[in-house]
Amino acid sequence: MKFILLLFIAYFSLITNLYAENIDAFTAPSADVFLSFVTAGKVTDVKIKIGDFVEEGTLLIALDDSIQKAKLEQLVAGYNNTVKEQSENSKLKQRKRDLSSLREATKTGATSRKEMELEALEVKQLEYSLEMLAFEKSQILKQIKEEKITLSQLNLYSPLSGIIESVLIEKGESVQPLKEIIRVVRISPLWIDVNIPLNSTHDFDINDTCKVLFPSQSEEKILKDAMVIYKSFVADPGSDTLKYRLEVSNPENRIAGERVTVILSQQK
Repeated sequence: MKFILLLFIAYFSLITNLYAENIDAFTAPSADVFLSFVTAGKVTDVKIKIGDFVEEGTLLIALDDSIQKAKLEQLVAGYNNTVKEQSENSKLKQRKRDLSSLREATKTGATSRKEMELEALEVKQLEYSLEMLAFEKSQILKQIKEEKITLSQLNLYSPLSGIIESVLIEKGESVQPLKEIIRVVRISPLWIDVNIPLNSTHDFDINDTCKVLFPSQSEEKILKDAMVIYKSFVADPGSDTLKYRLEVSNPENRIAGERVTVILSQQK
């Protein structure tokens, strides 16, 4: 009976060690984003298709911007129009000369003080008018900036370098704000989230490496190095495991979602 118990303990220990050293997991994209517009509009151009590789900043989809461009041109034209300012400045200069003459005339009694004060009031009103024009210019400048922001929101750019996984819109269709229409994934590098038993993690830390066994159609095993890029600070008490994220280079563009085996015994 004792011999059977010892065999059971040895078998259980062997299974536990195997589990601790080899853990099944799945690969995942290192970035997976769903893109949408923040404003409604009609699609005028779809520049990509499913499967395309795009660089960060690539224009993906454009909406009709004719109304916004016309409004922007109108605002810029109004901002650059200086006719009214020039007219008010000319009037102000003349009024200041007239006021100077009236002040001299008042000293000699050639004109009344009231007439001089009225001219001074005209000068002050013209100065206020020019200040108001300057304020209006500043408001137009803010409107121009806002319209440029609106225009930029009518173009959808890729926030990362990756592969177009899905396109859910076509030219001529209308889009709704915040409705997901494009999915972009980055599969180089790949990420692997794995829950490792706590009794195997005492020397496993950020920047440590291990081996990952990838499936292959041939008899030759595909082993790749993986590096720890994230380590959770909260263990799962139900399974006595800790979550890690591994990063694996993927120059051959293997698909994401493959079942792999993480070999902790290869830790360096």
